[in-house]
Amino acid sequence: KDSGVNGELDYTISEGNIPPVFDINSRSGELLVIGALDYAVKSEYMLHISVTDRAPPFHASSTKVQIKLIDANDNPPVFDQKVYTVDVLEDLTPGVTVLTLSATDEDSNQTLTYSIEDTLENTFRVDDSGNVVLMKSVDREQREEYVLTVTVSDNGDPVLSSSTNVTVTVTDVNDNPPELALSKFSLSTSVDTPPGSELLTLPIRDLDGPGNGAPFTAVIVAGEGKEAFEIENNVLKIM
Repeated sequence: KDSGVNGELDYTISEGNIPPVFDINSRSGELLVIGALDYAVKSEYMLHISVTDRAPPFHASSTKVQIKLIDANDNPPVFDQKVYTVDVLEDLTPGVTVLTLSATDEDSNQTLTYSIEDTLENTFRVDDSGNVVLMKSVDREQREEYVLTVTVSDNGDPVLSSSTNVTVTVTDVNDNPPELALSKFSLSTSVDTPPGSELLTLPIRDLDGPGNGAPFTAVIVAGEGKEAFEIENNVLKIM
């Protein structure tokens, strides 16, 4: 061991400090963290440390310091979309997957779980793979839209999570017959009412939406003297 100025040493980091998040005290050799460490950006560093004495003839040596970062749970899982939308037919069979959600977590070794806020009487559920499953029959005539709040959580410490909205629109099928507003109509007319005269506009309704409702076709199927009448464009006329 040299003494005096011959024993004074200078330490430097010669390689591996990219991005520059470490520094070394040139006199003591103390290795310092000077920048933000992020496991998701870089999980391991291999620093080359050189040390030289301060008197001629100069002597130097080097060593390698391997630094492995331990991942902290500092990133919440995130969905691959901010919002999701999906259309489902109102006659869809319960048990069918209507949509599959996807989420990722920048932290390592995370197991993700999904959940739906239970505000819809368990009409939908989400499984551990992010599949949104229809659990009950839906009826467009009762409810046309469901907005689900789905949360994805990791298994870190602390547990981190994020949420997204899934809008489910129930689309119409022709599952309702047209109906007359009344089951029986009464009217009178004189015997000299000319042919083609309009007697009654039939009030027809259908709970199904456009495309599965109007226009309607009404016909006279039975009745005494039915041959004297006709229905055209839902209007009862004298022939």
